[in-house]
Amino acid sequence: MLLGCGKKLTEIPTAEVEVSRLTEMAGESFVVRIRALTAREFDELPKDDFRAHVILKATIDPELADIRIADMLKPASRSARLTPVEVVNALFLPGEVVNLYNAITDLSGFGEESIKNIRKN
Repeated sequence: MLLGCGKKLTEIPTAEVEVSRLTEMAGESFVVRIRALTAREFDELPKDDFRAHVILKATIDPELADIRIADMLKPASRSARLTPVEVVNALFLPGEVVNLYNAITDLSGFGEESIKNIRKN
């Protein structure tokens, strides 16, 4: 059975999630395309502001490290450009960060539904 799956076993799962608040503000769907992360990718991320780093690493679209987004979200009183982590925290509300993080970790196999208990002893 396992050998019959071929390359499908190593395909990285992806998903599209909609951020309702930003959809309402934009007047069109604000969809974030995300992918699962590997164990190595999780381990290599900085531990400070971990959720924001997970979102940056796993987001395919929009490109959150795009300097145009950083410039657009930069407060007028600030001269320096926002860092990518600051972009995540400026663009998304705290609950949205948690929900995006949870969607990414679910794709990465951390969800309760990733393994089913078929028999208890």
